Amino acid sequence: SVRSRVLNLCEVKPDLTVDAMMAALIQSFAAVYGGEPMGLCEQDLDQRVIRDLAGRYASWEWNYGRELPMDIVFSDRFSWGEITLGLQIRSGRICHVQVYSDSMDWTLPGQIEECLSGCRLDLADMIGALLSSKLSPAQQQDLAELIRQQLH
Repeated sequence: SVRSRVLNLCEVKPDLTVDAMMAALIQSFAAVYGGEPMGLCEQDLDQRVIRDLAGRYASWEWNYGRELPMDIVFSDRFSWGEITLGLQIRSGRICHVQVYSDSMDWTLPGQIEECLSGCRLDLADMIGALLSSKLSPAQQQDLAELIRQQLH
């Protein structure tokens, strides 16, 4: 649950309507990405891709996944989101990383899993992997400090 980071928009702006929200999203999209947004019709979309994605995200595996036993689990909350790291260790190396986060950056869990998988369970190796990753500098520093605290 991410209850502490979620609220109903009507709590902030009681007169907000769905149409006003859609218009604001379109305007924001144009401001960020430039150009004039144009609508798409459903028939313009690749229905096979939509079916494949819908099937993937509706699957039991995606929603509940496999639960692997983790040898080390730690978590913390940062300005960019809450994170829980689970590490499975074999022969002194991280063989599996499970990341749960409420960060708005949906790529974050995969990036962390990629950079830590295969590392030795060694403070210098893990922090080196984080600091050379594509994570933001704030994420790199926060995660490095979290690992320092846990493995000291």
